[in-house]
Amino acid sequence: MAEETTNQVLISPENTVAKMHPHPFAYITYYLGGLFIFLVSYWYGYLYTAVGLLVMIVSELLRRADTFYILNEGVARNFSLFSTRHIFTGYDNIRTVTVSQGPINRILGVGDITLITSGLEEGTIQFTGVKKPAEVAKLIQDRLV
Repeated sequence: MAEETTNQVLISPENTVAKMHPHPFAYITYYLGGLFIFLVSYWYGYLYTAVGLLVMIVSELLRRADTFYILNEGVARNFSLFSTRHIFTGYDNIRTVTVSQGPINRILGVGDITLITSGLEEGTIQFTGVKKPAEVAKLIQDRLV
């Protein structure tokens, strides 16, 4: 297993302010695509039934493997499926908090939060598919130094 870690910090229940996964609406196109393939299997064969179910199951596994944390010391994003990728940045390194929502996402109440940081190689941490993104962004902004 490959493991990539930046500024390791202890994630514990007493250290965690909020923990969230992407909202299922963020993966709605994959779920609907899998459902469409599943329904088409009625006319084209049972192989498509398995493919449709597989698309929906893999989409849900990917959604649950991605976890966002708002901690007392900063924010973290953890992706753990076959390998683990953990990114952490302290509040003192966050320069800009940006919320973006398209028209459909706005109706569904989900959006993306982008944190522009200093001190990370990537320069950004992005939380995608966050329910009530403005409230989560405010929670982060209230903790900035």
